[in-house]
Amino acid sequence: MRKPDHDYQADPGMEIVQLVLFGYLLIIFMAEWITINFAPRMGILLYSLILEFLLLYALLNRNNDFQREFLGLTVVPLIRLIGYTLPLTGLDRIFWYAVAAGPLLIGGIIIVATLKYSWDDLGLNRRFFGWQMLLAPVGIFFGYALYELRQPAAVGSLSPGMMLVHGVILVVCLGFLEEFLFRGVIQTIAHQFLNDRYIAGIYSAALYTLLHFDYGTPVYISLVFGFALILSWLVALTRSLTGAMVVHGVANVIYFLVLPMVKG
Repeated sequence: MRKPDHDYQADPGMEIVQLVLFGYLLIIFMAEWITINFAPRMGILLYSLILEFLLLYALLNRNNDFQREFLGLTVVPLIRLIGYTLPLTGLDRIFWYAVAAGPLLIGGIIIVATLKYSWDDLGLNRRFFGWQMLLAPVGIFFGYALYELRQPAAVGSLSPGMMLVHGVILVVCLGFLEEFLFRGVIQTIAHQFLNDRYIAGIYSAALYTLLHFDYGTPVYISLVFGFALILSWLVALTRSLTGAMVVHGVANVIYFLVLPMVKG
């Protein structure tokens, strides 16, 4: 498998590619703004065009490893299109996450296979496993802080079995999947273009935050960015997704399940 440490900086078009990469952030911001504040259908159309362009570009450059990396950026429009178009109206929010996770996971695996990354390349390994498991309290802190800023609806009374099901969904379908897509796929690809793990972490955190613009106040969004940035830099430091998945999974359980039941 090709390692994500190949130096593309010698490519004469690198500076232009880096400008395109940051221009992509602006385009996603515009798409989110249009979707949230103006016309959701227009936003969906814009995301569809972004997805089609990235897929076509990757197809036309399928024999060029450098240009083909853009395929990984399809993760963001895929998330939005699946979120807005799946006919899941009326389904409990937690189970909505479970249903939506399926096609997103398949899409992510296809991207990884096409780009010929190994799981270790993306951080799916046991590096520093024991130490990273000790980071769970960080997830408790962020789960509580985010809940205090934007309190989700109460989940109602749940049996122990249903609480377990909800917890597994929050850990796997949000914690694991989002880390796999953002800190695994997107951050690895950003590192290819930016040649710096920590700058790549800022980039993946920014993209993650853009998809949370409709969730609250500037203070809440800033906290989301701080949360994402800590996870991104943790992955950059350890070259492993374990700690980020633990923190993210615990934060989700506290935010969506524990505090709504206790305080709701």
